[in-house]
Amino acid sequence: MFIKQRLTELGIPAEQIFTDTSSRNTLENARFSKKIIDSFHIQGPYLLVSSAMHLPRAQMVFKKAGINADLYPCDFGSKGIMNNFFEDYILPSSLALNHWDNWIKEIVGTIAYKITGKG
Repeated sequence: MFIKQRLTELGIPAEQIFTDTSSRNTLENARFSKKIIDSFHIQGPYLLVSSAMHLPRAQMVFKKAGINADLYPCDFGSKGIMNNFFEDYILPSSLALNHWDNWIKEIVGTIAYKITGKG
């Protein structure tokens, strides 16, 4: 696993890194992670790694599961400022529309989790 490999390269012993490989979504990931934490009596701090766009919903679900984790956003999906042209600020981008589905999914998912009590 990418994250586990990177953490061990940073000097964290592999036996202190626990990962969930069974979940199919964020809700299951929070529940399975809580089971891992409880079964091994793992004391925090915990690190929650997720895409920057998804992290607010993930944090909400993990808190609901009883896990207060430090957040580590990744995959920001932003454009570097060094490559921008004047036109980038005034002309609409068709590429931006490609990312709206992700944003809408996060908004709908957050609302649905709040309504159903999952987050």
